[in-house]
Order: sequence, then structure tokens, then C-alpha cells
Amino acid sequence: MVIINAFFSGWDISSLNLADASERAQVLDYGLQRQLRPHLEKLKPRPSIYCPDFIAANQVDRADNILSGTKQEMMEQIRMDIRDFKSKNNLDKVCFPQRAIMIIAFLLHPAKT
Repeated sequence: MVIINAFFSGWDISSLNLADASERAQVLDYGLQRQLRPHLEKLKPRPSIYCPDFIAANQVDRADNILSGTKQEMMEQIRMDIRDFKSKNNLDKVCFPQRAIMIIAFLLHPAKT
């Protein structure tokens, strides 16, 4: 049997906890949201990239958790966040659900039995 240990982290332009952010954005199946809520509601998202050219204008009011700097500097910060999380949790691989890449990232590590 393979056991999956899941470590959670995420990015969002809003400072809502990850459970509320994923619910508002509807990026996860409702049943999965309910199962993950106890884990995700304890987590605050990492600051994310806010580029008005790529994000709907109605999102500006909730953009209270954003990175600053050039686009290159912000992208490097995201990369450093991923490397840091991977290192701190001793992970071999990092996986992102396609629909949720900017809202929530699941970082999975298969445990050896």
C-alpha cells in the first residue's frame, strides 16, 4: 500500500485563509473542499503576484496580499517559496492541481511503507 502524506501551501492575492480562498474561487470539488477544510483553514496564503493586465478588475478590492517588485523578481520569489517549502518538508516532488495553481498548491510526498 502507498501512503500519501500531503503538505499544503498556497498563494493568493487575498489574505483569506486557504480554505475560504479555495471555496470563494471554486477551484476544488465541493466534497474535497469539505474534507480539506480543517487543514486549510489554519493556513494563510503566501503573497502572490498581482498584475492588473491578467486579473479581473473586480479583484482589486481583495488584493491585500501581494508581492512587490518587477515581474522577474516576483517570479523568483514564487520559485524561492517552492524551494523553501520543498526543503523544509523534505519533499522529493511538488505537484500543483491544474485548476488551482494560483489559489492553492498541494505539495505531496509519498511515504515509503
